[in-house]
Amino acid sequence: DRPTGRPVLWGEGPVRGAMGTAAPAESLRLGGADDSQEIRSSSSRGSDRASPRGPWRRLLAAVGGIAVPAAVVSAWGSPGAGRRSWWSGVGGPAPPPAAAASASAARGPLAWDLGSDVEEVEEGLLEVACGDQAAPDASGPASQARQPRSGSGPPDLRRAFWPQPESVSLRVAGSSKDRAVALPAGLRVQPLPVDPDRLRFDLRGVPAARPGLRRAVAWSVRRLCRRLQKAVPRADSGAEEPAAPAAQAARAPGTARSCSPPGAAAAPVLERVALRISGGAPAPRRRSGSGPRSDPPGADEDEGYRLVLAPPPAASHLSASTRHGLNRGLETLLQVLDALAKDPPPRKGRPPLWSWAPGVEVDTSGGSEGAAQQDSCTASGRALELHVLDAPRFPWRGLLVDTARHFLPVASLEHVLAAMAAAKLNVLHWHLTDAVSFPLELRSLPELARRGSFGPGKTYTEADVRHLVELAARLSIRIVPEIDMPAHTGSWISGEPRAVSNCTHVLPTDPGDRANPFKARDKLALDVSGRRALEVARAVLREVASLFPDEFIHVGGDEVDFRCWTTVPHIRKWMRRKGLSPVGALQHFFDGVFSEVKRLGRRPVLWQDAFEQGVDVPEDAVVQPWKCWGSMGGSAVPGWPEGEPLAMSGHALGFVAAGLGLGVVQSSCWYLDWDSQWRDFYEHAADEGPLRRPEGGRARHHGERRAGLMGGEAALWTERIDFSNMDCRLWPRLAASAERLWSQTSPGAVAKDSLGQDVTARLLHHVHRLQRLHGVSVRPLQPAASSSPATGALLTEAELEDVVGACPLLASQAIQRSADDPEWAAAVAAAFRDAT
Repeated sequence: DRPTGRPVLWGEGPVRGAMGTAAPAESLRLGGADDSQEIRSSSSRGSDRASPRGPWRRLLAAVGGIAVPAAVVSAWGSPGAGRRSWWSGVGGPAPPPAAAASASAARGPLAWDLGSDVEEVEEGLLEVACGDQAAPDASGPASQARQPRSGSGPPDLRRAFWPQPESVSLRVAGSSKDRAVALPAGLRVQPLPVDPDRLRFDLRGVPAARPGLRRAVAWSVRRLCRRLQKAVPRADSGAEEPAAPAAQAARAPGTARSCSPPGAAAAPVLERVALRISGGAPAPRRRSGSGPRSDPPGADEDEGYRLVLAPPPAASHLSASTRHGLNRGLETLLQVLDALAKDPPPRKGRPPLWSWAPGVEVDTSGGSEGAAQQDSCTASGRALELHVLDAPRFPWRGLLVDTARHFLPVASLEHVLAAMAAAKLNVLHWHLTDAVSFPLELRSLPELARRGSFGPGKTYTEADVRHLVELAARLSIRIVPEIDMPAHTGSWISGEPRAVSNCTHVLPTDPGDRANPFKARDKLALDVSGRRALEVARAVLREVASLFPDEFIHVGGDEVDFRCWTTVPHIRKWMRRKGLSPVGALQHFFDGVFSEVKRLGRRPVLWQDAFEQGVDVPEDAVVQPWKCWGSMGGSAVPGWPEGEPLAMSGHALGFVAAGLGLGVVQSSCWYLDWDSQWRDFYEHAADEGPLRRPEGGRARHHGERRAGLMGGEAALWTERIDFSNMDCRLWPRLAASAERLWSQTSPGAVAKDSLGQDVTARLLHHVHRLQRLHGVSVRPLQPAASSSPATGALLTEAELEDVVGACPLLASQAIQRSADDPEWAAAVAAAFRDAT
């Protein structure tokens, strides 16, 4: 155990001996760092071999002590009283509070620390214990009962699921019969007890031979543990613990208690869940540039999973063929554990027995479910286990976020990614640039952001982008970048004046938009008559491809006002000389763009506008419809199904594109800057209209590429949305779209789902969970000096039905606030703090 050679350890701090003196130079050499904290290791190694951190602890013991950089202090967190931490895991004392504070300040704008070289020791990790995780910040919305209740009657676990899984059932634990159990009248369930401090996850089913896989899974599990602990505060965190059963009965006379037959032992607590990944190594994907350390999901990823949760001694396990499927299952598992963990005290008229949940079956037929139940219920002896078999309906389930109309800080985008993962969304469509702002810093064209952004501090650096791509990959989310062109490029003109047609004389045709200077600026488009526009476009695409590893790049193509070319003399002259119509000029530009995208090994995505104007697109292109108005169909559309009524423009164009073998990502009627209610979002679907038919272009493969209807996206356009109302414009309406894209449901009115549960009650329960576990704000943020009521109270059902009242838009796009302003800094920091 004590090496006689020269140990070498990666790190930033100098190694010191056990008494604080520097170790001999010939013994160990490390890079130095000034901002470090000295941590002494323990000389005791009694239980090292049983601990997954044993080798790391023994190595520290061998060298006597090590100065750990403040960044590592911040990454692992400082311990609190009565709980283990990384520091106690290696046997050293806790760092002083000032160290953690200074480390947090040193991290800059990135709220999520995604790890360091310390993670490399976790490839041999065998389990993760939730009790080892630092307790999270418990501030936020007031905690309410976690049981998925709706109206009167006992709680039903099926109300906790969002989005709704493909198959959910209860089965007799250990039975050879693989069939669901129906609970007849008079039978209830004493639910499976869950204590986060005792819960452990077995990682031996995660292949250690695949580099980085077990480390990435451990990261996801720790994140689940911290959220679960946020839902159920620990005793040492200052939160009030539920009273003992006797105290509960004394506090609430006449209420029922859990059924415990005489002489029966307490129901066994869930203590272990085995995680399994059965698939082989992921297929290599086409990428240029350096990608994230965590393998991001692909466009055709297997995200299915199987979850079995059983009362001990029966085994509980979560299995999938990919890490991304496992992550989807972990979200479902969190929903179940959050509902079951530490059941609150019973209330009058509300017995603690459940109507549907894993646990022990209880017969209540001998008495009422009220006060008499405690003397008449008997345990049947049957243990019921939960089975969830689930997979997404569509492979593309996305959210568009526009960071050009209003700049959104990096922490807010981290926050968005975390909440997206909770709804099983897997694509962040990042609308990076538009007419009023070019916030992406590019090495090859630095003037675009320097002159075209809102100003210093309102840009995204290369480090910001790589950090968000890595975080998204860990959350099993792809980031698809969009550079909107040739229209919506007014922000390019200051940095690249020769590339843009300065057609400021062209005003919107809509009288309501004529007085809006922002709408007028939308009309500026790239100057397709010169070489500079394509040179700049290609350079931008090359650098974007080096930053974003995804298979797709969105190239815009929407709302081109041809007057920006036909009324500018030198462009009109060039078009005549080339014999080009306005559409021909647009085709000329996109031919250059498409060739560059192909050279980069990517697939182009473009808005429906260019496609419906007649632009010839590559066979591997993806068309994104967005128009939620008009009517098309019938004999005017080739292949229109007989008897199919007319459809809105977006859905009809999607049908046409799918019929031609192109990919389709639907956004029609899912615009979050509109004041549509959540029911409007839920009653629409990606496969609306003729796309719902089997012949309507459902996703299929053309060789190795996926074509047809691939899924859809909701869109957060930010003309009148900024960091203050971003969250409440997203949720709960985005959750409605998320369920339509994941679950096997059909478009139609909101009523009961396929499990017989009330959709409104399930959605409200999910939004409350987003508030409690993820810090989602369902009302606009308020500055520090505001006298408005707190925004953290749980959403009411009335607010759920009124997006205008609960989350109004900004009065004008001209309102451009900074999250760094003193009046907003505290509110922003609290709203977008690390959700893990």
